Amino acid sequence: DAETRRAWLKQAVAGPVVSPVAKLFTLQKQGDVPAIMAEQRRLLDQWSFLPDKGRETVLVSILRWFPQAGRAEEGIILVLDCGTTLSPRVATKLLSVAASSLTPESIAALVPQLRDRPEFEGPQIARLERMARLAPRRASA
Repeated sequence: DAETRRAWLKQAVAGPVVSPVAKLFTLQKQGDVPAIMAEQRRLLDQWSFLPDKGRETVLVSILRWFPQAGRAEEGIILVLDCGTTLSPRVATKLLSVAASSLTPESIAALVPQLRDRPEFEGPQIARLERMARLAPRRASA
């Protein structure tokens, strides 16, 4: 995966863009969070033109960079609203971001949305629900 990214970047610099997400890779390498988020939104606007692998890359990128900007909940909503069934990799990443970045109240609000999605299994949702219930007790201990 990393080797493929490097090859795309080298070709993008040398000539025509090889991938619709090549600019995203370049921005991620630079670490420019506002520019990365703007590019992610641009790619979401062109969603129907992206190949499946490019779509997964964009979704994983959103789940990585939105939490770094303190906007994890917004990123999760963007991913859920993309109109595509999430791959197991993206679904797992979404659950991880929710568990590590959201407040118990936000997790509780997210759970009903996850129940309506085929990508998420009952045990995964139950784990998030437990986190939402247990978090206030851990904070007061």
